[in-house]
Amino acid sequence: DTKEIIATYRVRNGSWGGIHWKFPFDYGDGWKDSPIWQWFTFVLEGRVIDDSLGGNGDGFANPGETIKLILTLKNMVGAATGVVGTLTTENGLVTIAQNTSNFGNMEFGATADNEPGPFIIYFDPNIQDPAVSFTLTITSDGGSCTAQVGSCEPDGDGGAITIDLPLLPPSDVVSPESDDTSENPVVGVSQDGTVHVAWTDRSPGPDEDINSKDKPPDEDWGDRRVLETTLLKSNTFDLYPGSVHLAWTDEGDFDGSGPDTPDRDIFYSYNGGCPVFISTESTRHAMAPSLVVGLDGAVHIAWEDSSDYQHSETDFDIFYKRLGGTTEVVSTDSHFTSQRPCLAVDSQGTVHVAWEEYLHPVGTDRIWDIFYRSKPAGGSWSPIVLISTEPYIPGANAMHASLAVDSDGTVHIAWDDFNGYYTGFWDIFYKSKPKGGSWSAAEVISTESPETSEYPSLAVDSRGTVHVAWEDSTIYAGSNITGYTLDIFYKSKPKGGNWSSTMVISTESTRDAKHPSLAVGLDGTVHIAWEDETDYAGSGNDSDIFYKYIPYPPVADFTGEPIIGYIPLSIGFTDRSVGKITSWSWDFGDGGISIAQNPTHVYEAPGMYTVRLTFAGPHGDDIETKTEYISVSEDTPPPAADFTGEPIIGYLTLSVDFRDLSTGDITSWEWDFGDGEISIEQNPTHIYEALGMYTVRLTVAGPHGGD
Repeated sequence: DTKEIIATYRVRNGSWGGIHWKFPFDYGDGWKDSPIWQWFTFVLEGRVIDDSLGGNGDGFANPGETIKLILTLKNMVGAATGVVGTLTTENGLVTIAQNTSNFGNMEFGATADNEPGPFIIYFDPNIQDPAVSFTLTITSDGGSCTAQVGSCEPDGDGGAITIDLPLLPPSDVVSPESDDTSENPVVGVSQDGTVHVAWTDRSPGPDEDINSKDKPPDEDWGDRRVLETTLLKSNTFDLYPGSVHLAWTDEGDFDGSGPDTPDRDIFYSYNGGCPVFISTESTRHAMAPSLVVGLDGAVHIAWEDSSDYQHSETDFDIFYKRLGGTTEVVSTDSHFTSQRPCLAVDSQGTVHVAWEEYLHPVGTDRIWDIFYRSKPAGGSWSPIVLISTEPYIPGANAMHASLAVDSDGTVHIAWDDFNGYYTGFWDIFYKSKPKGGSWSAAEVISTESPETSEYPSLAVDSRGTVHVAWEDSTIYAGSNITGYTLDIFYKSKPKGGNWSSTMVISTESTRDAKHPSLAVGLDGTVHIAWEDETDYAGSGNDSDIFYKYIPYPPVADFTGEPIIGYIPLSIGFTDRSVGKITSWSWDFGDGGISIAQNPTHVYEAPGMYTVRLTFAGPHGDDIETKTEYISVSEDTPPPAADFTGEPIIGYLTLSVDFRDLSTGDITSWEWDFGDGEISIEQNPTHIYEALGMYTVRLTVAGPHGGD
């Protein structure tokens, strides 16, 4: 008939003690400590993917790569010794070569990682999953734990810690309906995450037409749309999403644009509507438009034009027009060919233009150089600036500029350059200029490419990270498997950081993949479209439009308001994380939790509280911990006196209504109206019966003080 009493305890704002027991018949002894039953909780604090061992060093777990997985754990309750993690997965295309890892001894509140002996994981090249889930089981000398949040007991019961590692997804064929040449793609992303791709296509014929498709988030590609008339013969164009804006070059005689030969003109369409004739002042060829839409909705278009307009002569120059305005000549100092403009507009409405130019009089001895100019809203064009100033070899060229402006007003530009400065082949160069500052020195992006690198496409995301894609003939990380084909390469550079290692985007390509177009969504996802001759997914051996996205791992962040106050303190927390997120888990540090995205929490006890946000999504998870973020005091603040009067200017006799605006716990009011009269009402009315300027004083008091 022996019975057992079990007890434990918790120090306020501290950790749980060990498990204790006592047998009723053992009156002579005190409580007995259990050396085995020790309560503890582990929380995943961080995760690093190191793919430098057998990958391209981009920080992702890509098909065909071997990675090191480094995890950081925090022990939330109770000391633990000999902590070991065991990693498992049910995915048959993933091999965990090293499935156990040591975290050592961990005191309460301590963090530890497994960097000296990380998990080693291999991903089969045929894996198609957007992410792979792993289960992490924690064991120590005191028991085992597979619980993500909660206590861990010797029997090991609990829910699994799930670690999702994002993978580079397979390519999509955007133009499977086409049985002829599809080329010149452009890609864009709307605020809601819808991806827009447009391209020129000879199918269904008889000439080239503009085709486009949309892909809403988590949905398949929609139906093909063809911007088709019998007169349009498009060959180059650009796109800006949101609502879909298109600009293109056309040889057709439409809307008074002139005959087919020798005239070419620029046209514009909004959401597939009727084409608008843009190059109205042109009398010769107008080609290669670049289009951008400002935050105010204004449409800006730049293009190359051989018309003798405003004394620009009959060589090609860079023309610019704001939709509804008149044409302006940008390359005013040019006496030879200026071509391929790229255009950007910043948040202040300043227009930025870069282009390539042949034998500019203030240029170098190169054949082609990159130039830049800007125009503030309502202002005039700045002086022309030479961008490609680096050392060169005779006959060197700088071409194919790509331009973007970030939210801080910093201008970013990339171009391909053949000058012997780095490899002696074409390389991708980069420069930037902060708002009001000077241009940086050139950086070579294509450092892993000893062969030809050309046609960069550059974009900047909301965090200031620069993303660049280009075509490359280098044999690198499984690319160019035949030794003479082109592939699409990619790199990124976080704000204030360094360039990543090269990532091969066109992993399924066996023939030429070229002319990439890159855009970045608000969630940080990178979208890349290109033309590809590979017979992939039944696309045939003609040139088709391929697409792939890079799932940017989400980054957790949050704010609380207020973060200092008195009990009871109600705080509204706002999720400011970036990325695609499907679940949120908040730990407010006082035992309170929430799964809302933007919760409100009330702190009922004084103290310093650490708040943790953990979230998950299809492209990974992240944790943001703010230590001692919330400060709650027990003392109630004294009241703060404030009031208004209306009216405060007038003629005799003047009646003024006073209104108490004081805050805090108040039990008494005393007004001094400055004319010898007083009141103890909260909101009195007083009449002034003599001329003068009067000083009014309100004194309030309550159980926590006065003011």
